[in-house]
Amino acid sequence: MKTHAPLLILALLGGCLGGPHPEGIAVAVQTGGPKVDYDTTAEPLPEIPLPNDAATRPDPTAVTGRRLNVSVAAAKTDHEREVRERFNRMDGFGTFLPISVSFDKPLDLAALMARHDDDDFRDDAVFLLNVDPDCDRFGEEIALDIGRGVFPITSYDHANRREDPLAPDGYRLDWDGNVLFPFDPEGLTNQRLFAERDEDLNDDGILNPGEDQDFDGVLDVPNLTDPRACDAFSPDTVDYDRCIADHLTPFYERETDTLILKPLWPMEQRCTHAVVLSDRLVGEDGAAVVSPFEAVNHRDQTDALTPVGSLLPRYGLTTDNVAFAWTFTTGSMTADMEALRAGLYGSGVYSFLQDAFPVSGLHLWTRAEMASSFGNITPVAGKENDTFFDGACMGAAFAQFWNEGQGEWDANMCAVEADLSAASLFFGGSFPAPDLLADSEGLATPRYPHTQNEVWKLDPANGELHHGSTDVTFWC
Repeated sequence: MKTHAPLLILALLGGCLGGPHPEGIAVAVQTGGPKVDYDTTAEPLPEIPLPNDAATRPDPTAVTGRRLNVSVAAAKTDHEREVRERFNRMDGFGTFLPISVSFDKPLDLAALMARHDDDDFRDDAVFLLNVDPDCDRFGEEIALDIGRGVFPITSYDHANRREDPLAPDGYRLDWDGNVLFPFDPEGLTNQRLFAERDEDLNDDGILNPGEDQDFDGVLDVPNLTDPRACDAFSPDTVDYDRCIADHLTPFYERETDTLILKPLWPMEQRCTHAVVLSDRLVGEDGAAVVSPFEAVNHRDQTDALTPVGSLLPRYGLTTDNVAFAWTFTTGSMTADMEALRAGLYGSGVYSFLQDAFPVSGLHLWTRAEMASSFGNITPVAGKENDTFFDGACMGAAFAQFWNEGQGEWDANMCAVEADLSAASLFFGGSFPAPDLLADSEGLATPRYPHTQNEVWKLDPANGELHHGSTDVTFWC
């Protein structure tokens, strides 16, 4: 039977444009709440939740089947380009990597913190799950630091104002340990990552000349649970500093409405993980967050997200409660080290390392050698070749050496010497080992190793390994 071409084209278009169901684990509900930012065409970089398998490319030579796909075109310097190229050698994302997702409207932070302020996952709003059936920890839920203060970012000190009529604003920063500029207003803050002070000096909601203290073109508000929480305290006071520490929200950036999720323990390597935003995550008007798609996920990740349906019931949820979800794959974090260790023991693709760096290369320092290095170790007649040293003697020697090199605080030096003196004996030495940062450009000299631009160049899958040799020193 023949089919007329126009009818066939219409049928195909109807299937593409008028399909009854979007391709995802559930249909998205348009609540009017904060929508997830998802724009793969944004410049200079796509605006998508990260880490994300959408930011990878297929590679059958990688253990995970993926490589990162970070834009090199977005680099503005040669150094940045080289770093991005090296990122793209990785076969997945970090196992302890912060997770970020941005929205077009603010979230209700109080409601979010209330759900995540304990160890009970059942009432959480956001979930990080291992959804890889082939992994040992399949189904694992990884706790996230949302308002629990597990990763504090406040500094132990900051600069103070000192009146100076000749300074641009009538003051300069006064701080013995100040590493900032003497007129840098950020030197007065308790941390360096988020806005801490209200730049709207006249409360008109408009960025006026002189208000943009950090020169970012944005009228900043304090990045606190409540931007006005510390208004009652005078800056440069202990009470103000305490208020900032208590109300700072390192898990959320108000300027971009970005949620920043930090895992409390490392995820399993070489495994697919899912971030699930449930309809318990709401905006300031109480409406649940919204997917940028007709479905609650990108269609390319539907298969990987399928296990989510079997995991959500333990939280009293189903896929109908998913507002948005995405997946990312963790990389091979220890594979290189495991292959190198196996090679040093004569196994695997790098087995030649056993002969290149034999155990016989181990050298223990003698008393005579130690005496020549540390002038306060007195050679003892007949014991020049001894390789073990009395703890009390080494404690005193080490304390003096450390103090001369570091200028350590006296109280710490007393503790160091006392602790070391409690040991029965010490020994030290060196052994040859592979140097994976050896100069590859032929520019090294005896006094200049030229390793500042080197990275590990190895791939156990194909036996690639660039290395030199170095001596590793140790003491026990």
